[in-house]
Amino acid sequence: MGITVKHVVVAALIFALVGFVYVIGFSEIDRVRSPRARAMDARPSVSRLVANVRQGMANGQGRVARTAGDELIVHFPNDPNAWLYRGYAYRYRSWDMDRTIERSSWEQLLRIVEGWDFEVMGAASLSSSHYMRGWALRGLGRVEESRADFREVALMAEAATGRAVGVGSGDPAEEALVSGLATGAAYNLACYWAVAGETERALGYWRMCVDSGYDLNTGGGWWRVDPDFEDLWDETEFWEIAGDWDRAGSFPPEVDEDILHWELMDRDDEP
Repeated sequence: MGITVKHVVVAALIFALVGFVYVIGFSEIDRVRSPRARAMDARPSVSRLVANVRQGMANGQGRVARTAGDELIVHFPNDPNAWLYRGYAYRYRSWDMDRTIERSSWEQLLRIVEGWDFEVMGAASLSSSHYMRGWALRGLGRVEESRADFREVALMAEAATGRAVGVGSGDPAEEALVSGLATGAAYNLACYWAVAGETERALGYWRMCVDSGYDLNTGGGWWRVDPDFEDLWDETEFWEIAGDWDRAGSFPPEVDEDILHWELMDRDDEP
């Protein structure tokens, strides 16, 4: 039986198909030029999803924040940061929500942290561990217990910067503070003392942070929704320091207060 044109065509098709399968499934991919390669490497990182939680909260988009928090748990169930930020996401604007998911996040975070040996940790790990346990307890409503952990974090942060406020002396924070503290360090100390229940010290560091040039647009204005500042949100001074007169209750003369009230409500609506 001779070779016909039909046989040649079929053989060519078979070789073409084999070549296509090899290129798609087995050949090395140019990871710079190939969209397929970039898609294959698109598994989200913890830092990317954490950034999504923060961005969602800062933008007033609760659903975005909660979705990113859920993704953290799907991809990184053993990472305490995943449970911490999922707790943040479900705590955000949750006054009219079922708090079950938020509570489960804090419970799991506490289970993880309670399995750690604090006695053998280095300073950085110890500070992070106290912070994690502090938030797990705070999220579960055990606020007074949580403050002991946050106080430890604040004391370690002050020791690391050499900018002690004279804790226990009874002196107002602003009298003991010194200039020159890095903006980021001042921000963190304001956070730690706020959740530790030391309002005056927290406000002192917050003032130092802003006065030293902190960009209030950082992270889309994360400071406005940062859970560490929850206890300062009712303090007029907190908003005055940031120059946020709307939240401080002092309206410029040219602004109609009723109009501004509705504008603020619109700003808070989720898309």
